[in-house]
Amino acid sequence: MKCPNDNEELKKVLFHNVEADYCERCFGIWFDKDELREAKDNKDEQLNWIDIDLWRDKARFKIYGSKRHCPVCRAALCEINYDDSKVKIDFCKNCQGVWLDRGEFKQIINYLKRKSDYEILHRYTKNLVVE
Repeated sequence: MKCPNDNEELKKVLFHNVEADYCERCFGIWFDKDELREAKDNKDEQLNWIDIDLWRDKARFKIYGSKRHCPVCRAALCEINYDDSKVKIDFCKNCQGVWLDRGEFKQIINYLKRKSDYEILHRYTKNLVVE
């Protein structure tokens, strides 16, 4: 597989107990379908309960064009916001893989920690009823 950024060969890497594909030049990382969620859950077990459905709110969902191509199926990637965060991830609509640029995984984890704290403090009763 080739890196969507610089066309370098991607290397297999064990990233938070998930076998992902990593570019040694740009430090980007490719996650096949559901691997990003698994890596997030393995990184911080306190975040297991908070899963982001990237396509949840289609009315306010924005897709941005990208010049990158999927390393798996070579389809054009699209840029989408990761929930309400400022992180834009590259997503393949065909195979549902995700490309993260350097530092974006950490930004996602930090965002989810803030969201988790907010949910616990402000919506505890409502979330308890839902559970």
